[in-house]
Amino acid sequence: MPIITLKDGTRINSAHVLKYQSLANRSTRFLLSDGTVVTGEPYGDPDEKFISTFPANAGFKAVYALPQKDGTFIYIERAVIAWMKAPAGNYPVFQGYEGDALPDYEVIVEPSGKVFDGDGDQFDSLDAWRSFYEEQNPVCESVVAA
Repeated sequence: MPIITLKDGTRINSAHVLKYQSLANRSTRFLLSDGTVVTGEPYGDPDEKFISTFPANAGFKAVYALPQKDGTFIYIERAVIAWMKAPAGNYPVFQGYEGDALPDYEVIVEPSGKVFDGDGDQFDSLDAWRSFYEEQNPVCESVVAA
């Protein structure tokens, strides 16, 4: 029973939504099973609340690479708590706030320690992937000269 949270604090049980419509002002109008109509700006995409999800096994993590001004990267790990089943495949659902400013994750770390990215590349460890990632995303010469 995914919950849709609106930015005004209203919460809607997705199981009670009969239909919904996106409006021009980024708001969404929801028609509920009791005839109530609720309109507001949701966090995230309401479509995701109607996609099947199933729990993730413990130990799966997503890794984000955030570039710094000095050309280095800070790596943030976030637990995968579930998987969304979509026609194109399974997508991870992460622990944490849905509306944060993190970019897309770079890789998934399996409980075994193996790492894979969205291109199908696999690595034996997170350190091996980091080395590969930093080789593919070199520090700009102007940053090195500074």
